[in-house]
Formats: sequence, structure tokens, C-alpha cells
Amino acid sequence: MSDFKSKFPVFSKRPELVYLDTAASAQKLGMVVDKVRDFSIDSYANVHRGLYELAERSTLAYESARKEVAEFIGASFEEIVFVRNATEAINLVAWSWGWRNLSKGDVVVLSVAEHHANMVPWIELQKTVGFEIVWIGLDKDGFVDEKEVVEVLGSRAGVKMVSLFGVSNVLGQRLEMEVISRKCQEVGAKFLVDACQLVVHQEVDVKELGCDFLVFSGHKLYGPSGIGVMFAKKELMEDIGKFPAFMSGGDMIENVSLDKVIFKSNYERFEAGTPAIEAAVGLGEACKFLMSIDRGFEIELMEYLERELLKLEFVDVIGPQKSGVRSGLVSFNVKGVHAHDVAHILGEKGIAVRAGQHCAHPLHEKLGIMASVRASIGIYNSKEDVDKLIEGLREVVRVFK
Repeated sequence: MSDFKSKFPVFSKRPELVYLDTAASAQKLGMVVDKVRDFSIDSYANVHRGLYELAERSTLAYESARKEVAEFIGASFEEIVFVRNATEAINLVAWSWGWRNLSKGDVVVLSVAEHHANMVPWIELQKTVGFEIVWIGLDKDGFVDEKEVVEVLGSRAGVKMVSLFGVSNVLGQRLEMEVISRKCQEVGAKFLVDACQLVVHQEVDVKELGCDFLVFSGHKLYGPSGIGVMFAKKELMEDIGKFPAFMSGGDMIENVSLDKVIFKSNYERFEAGTPAIEAAVGLGEACKFLMSIDRGFEIELMEYLERELLKLEFVDVIGPQKSGVRSGLVSFNVKGVHAHDVAHILGEKGIAVRAGQHCAHPLHEKLGIMASVRASIGIYNSKEDVDKLIEGLREVVRVFK
């Protein structure tokens, strides 16, 4: 198994740390930290309009980062918009594309397992616009019912948008996005993929997925916080009438007079004001590194994590009771012990996991549980980390017994 732990400075400072909370936020690559520091010292200035050497260097670094991010997901340069995070990206699509294209009688398809960031913007927009939301439920194994998505697309008139996770941040389920996107194309619906948990663990090609929009955050991708990405197909990006600017200000207009504003006709109109330049440069560096390595070893590690948890008679694993079906994370509970207590005791042993409802309240309500513990892996994890988690869980049982 590959060992990338040495590339993350946190582990040289905290060698005892077992970090199993990548799904919330990944640790930062040393090369990303160095890139941001060096850029800030040697190349920083505001981008796009300066004619002096430092501004030109800054603009080149910023737009080079856009190219690296585009290559990372198989997109073109003109299809990438930098935002603060995936939450902002989904709000951008909802309140810009959705505001202009959805109306009463239309349908938006979501699942009960979405992160709040892929629920709340649509729920709030629904209050104003009046479209219908169809909620996809869980199948008998406790995963989102993919067949139901296809059935709704085939049987319901007026479906204009399907917005779903690529990998669930609670279930670890990877959706068959290619099947869903083909059905969306058949009925003329747009397809948005929340790829926050997806891009961290596998290669993604938006052309192969066939999605219209795809969003993710830099802080989950071993990069800086405060930077995220919205991919939108070029033809959508260029249609100002159906996809207007989200925010207004500087650097996203062609011309302004006292009675008229002319916006730019491409991705630039979505980046109002001074962007997060350093963070974008850091994200580009993270994407470049991830394109240079094989992340396939994570599949074996994930199966090991699932298998070891399923062996514990005092643990209830959420979702199918078998290994090899999740990507990047697994959620569970220790019988008779609150999730927060489990996480607290593990934390005292230097094992970092997440406990709570993981910004997925409706899913936990559907499952009939108050909270859950989530263990999520990154490229810095190993089987030894899993073994320490398992021993930590045994200690939890000893404490509460």
C-alpha cells in the first residue's frame, strides 16, 4: 500500500494522530502549503488588469490553476468557475440557472440523503418559484434507490433538474451517475453532481459522466479552504439569457454606464470582485499532484475498514452489511453509546472521527437515529490506522460497560 503520509506536514508535528475525518476536511499537502507561501511572497498582486510584471505573474498563476482544475475533471478551461466552496456553487446554480429556468409545474429531483448544501438552496428557491421537489428514498439495503431516480425521470413530466451526490457523505454510496445522466439527456433535464466526496477518491471525467454541472470544495481535496469549483458545460455558461450572473461587481462586466450594464459572456461573469487568488493557486497544485498518483489503493483500504467494522458485534454499520460497496467513508454507531461519546473517547486516544448528523438531518430521521459516527479515509491513511480505530472502539465498549 502506498504511503503518502510524509507529504503532509501535520503528521511530522503530530506523529501519533490517526486522522479519519477527511470527509469533513482533508489535511493539507506540504507542496500546497509551500506553493501558497511562495506565491504570496514572490508573485502576489491582483489579477487580470495589472500591466506590471508582478500582476502578470499573479494572473498567469491564477489562470494556470484554472487549467489544472479543468484537466483534473476532464473539462475545458472555459467551463471552470472558482467559488468559495461547493455550497456557494450549488447556490449559484439554484439562484441563477434555477431562478431563470424553473417555474410552477416543473420538477426538481433530490434524494433524502443529500448534504444540506444540496437541499436547502432548492427548498428556499421552491418557496419563491413554486416548482415541485420529488424526494428519492432508500432501498431495502439502506442506500439511495437509483432505480427510483430513473423511474421518476421516465414517468414524471416536467423534470428540469436532477441534483444528487456523487458519493454520499453519510452512506459512502457512489451513485451510477452515468446511467442517471443518460436518462436526464433523454428527457431534457439538467444533471448536477455534488462531487465533494467523489473527486477525493477517484478520477472523474465530466464528459464520461455526462453531467451538466459538477461542484466540489478545495478543503476536502488536500487543498486550501475558501476555494471551490463549479463546472458547467460551455454552452450553458455562454447563455446569459438562461444562466445570468449570480453576483454583480467588478471584473465580470464588459461595460458599465449610468443606465446600462453589459456582462461578460463566459465563465468570467460568475467571478465578481477580487477572487481567492492564493487559494486557487493552492487548489491547482493539489489537483496537479493527485493527477500524478494512483489512488486505487484506497479501494483496498476502504474494504478493510468496512470489513473490520462489520466484524464487531457491538457496532451497527449504516447501509448494506457487506464490504466493497462504499467509497471513502463508513458511518456507524456503537450499540448503547451516543455517537458524541464515541468520538470523544476516540479523540482522547488521538483518533479523529466525526460524530453527529453530518449536515444530513433528513437522512438520519429516515434511518431513525439521532446521530452517527463517521470514519473517512484519505491518501495518508493505512491499515494500521484502521486497526487503531478498531481497538479504540473496543475501549469505548470497555468504558461504558
